[in-house]
Amino acid sequence: MEMARSMLQEKHLPKAFWAEAVYTAVYLLNRCPTKAVQNMTPIEAWSGKKPSAKHLRVFGSICYVHIPTEKRHKLEEKTEKGIFLGYSTQSKGYRIYNLETKKLIISRDVEFNEDAMWNWDEEKVERQSVMIPKETPPQQQQEEGTDQAEMERRSQQAPGSPRRPPSSEEIEEETPKKDKASQ
Repeated sequence: MEMARSMLQEKHLPKAFWAEAVYTAVYLLNRCPTKAVQNMTPIEAWSGKKPSAKHLRVFGSICYVHIPTEKRHKLEEKTEKGIFLGYSTQSKGYRIYNLETKKLIISRDVEFNEDAMWNWDEEKVERQSVMIPKETPPQQQQEEGTDQAEMERRSQQAPGSPRRPPSSEEIEEETPKKDKASQ
């Protein structure tokens, strides 16, 4: 239940979607390694096949469901806005809450905006900012070798790992060093 509660709170979804959150949490937990079945996923222990994670998406994110050509006119929208609520058990599709019709639909043809969420009060899409905690540099980095130490730290990170932009305090700390060096 804690996972479902966290998923609802992260995207500010109403409690009316609690069942979808629980269903999706169970779906995800069945695809995560566990000590109970010797570091395998429960699905892998049950079926003998390792589950794919390529289709996994952020619960509660904004998505756009493609409307087939035969179900729309030339000048009408090609997509419908919705909220991702989970995975279909009947087909390889996603469970989407359609924001216009207020109905649950299942579709494979979906594009996701995982950084966005629905503002229920203003009935519009909002971008969700990701907070990355500020790292405290070791004592040795605060002396002369700060630039070299920072370059070494960044080179040790995985190529696709997120990098935090410098804070305004870090920029202000660097400014006097450059001014003194140029005089």
